[in-house]
Amino acid sequence: MIMTPDLKSEKLVNNLLGQALDQMADSLHFIWQPATSTLTVNFRLAGQLGSSWHWPAALGQTAVNYLKKLAGLLPRQNEGSFSLIHNRQLILADLIIFKSIPSTSLRTSEEKIIISFNYQPLTIFKLEQLGFNQLALSQLKPALTLSPGLILIMGQTNSGKTTTSYALLNQLNQAHNNILSLIRQNKYQLAGINQVLINNDQQLEAVLRQLDQQDLDVIYCQEPTTGWELNQLLHLAQSKLVIISCQAPDLLSGLKYLNNLNDAPYLWPALKLIINQKLAKRLCGDCSV
Repeated sequence: MIMTPDLKSEKLVNNLLGQALDQMADSLHFIWQPATSTLTVNFRLAGQLGSSWHWPAALGQTAVNYLKKLAGLLPRQNEGSFSLIHNRQLILADLIIFKSIPSTSLRTSEEKIIISFNYQPLTIFKLEQLGFNQLALSQLKPALTLSPGLILIMGQTNSGKTTTSYALLNQLNQAHNNILSLIRQNKYQLAGINQVLINNDQQLEAVLRQLDQQDLDVIYCQEPTTGWELNQLLHLAQSKLVIISCQAPDLLSGLKYLNNLNDAPYLWPALKLIINQKLAKRLCGDCSV
């Protein structure tokens, strides 16, 4: 059998992932320079980045394409996730892409792809464990009723939007509540809710078209990307509690983004709460001086 470049790349990537998991690597780092077809790879082990090595030049582009395919990325998306089975253990892998601005002197651009591995099951926190102050909690908890409306969660990449979203779902997760979660990254498993992994906008659209006919109390949707998706979710928010998380560097950018996507008159009347989330360093209460 003659192996095509695509099959060779898939085999090499799969072997590399296996080696990383064997060594309990924290993450894998790929740097792709399209102009020179150069792909370098290194492992981060116990917090230390190891020496890099070069991927076969002829297979660089196909390897990058396969990594994006594994994470279910659409052309404009820069983060995703996938799962691996290693030694009978489920490992969750998060993939993030950073694109550099082309250098004036070198006239080259590069793409950095980082795959981080989660070896332990992720804990679903309670709201009180997430660092919200008492004022924020007093404003947040009254919105967590089954009355129809929209809760928006905004923040930068890796600011904990999904963690906060699942803390809200955990609070709402009662035996009599019917909850549906539409996710693009399979980070959490919460018993008692229905969870659908969304791989592309066509799949999300097909699911959303069916929800009017279902007896749901709460719908969570991770990162709607088209105006139609947002409008459909707003329509559902007239009769159900809808929670949406979206990536935005700040509150104003997020509101502008939603306003550009949406042409329906019921965006703002449907709003119950907006959470603009940022991570901040805190001093340890036990060991700080």
